Amino acid sequence: MRMARWHRFEASLPTISRNRLRVLNKWLFWLWVFPGIPVSIYLRNSIAWVVFLSVYAIVVAHLIEWRQEDESQVQSSKARR
Repeated sequence: MRMARWHRFEASLPTISRNRLRVLNKWLFWLWVFPGIPVSIYLRNSIAWVVFLSVYAIVVAHLIEWRQEDESQVQSSKARR
């Protein structure tokens, strides 16, 4: 059940526009800056917080990568398949 939901989510990702990814990336950045920095100072010795930050960094890095992808790259990869 979970994997089917994940595959549906993954299949919907290419249909997200670059503009929507840009806006999402901007909101994640501001959510990180304002509450994230004080919480990080308070929870600096918490292992759970470090794990959360690692996962958050991976998600944001993927958003940045998807945002920078050109339409020509997407079309060329589809043509190869």
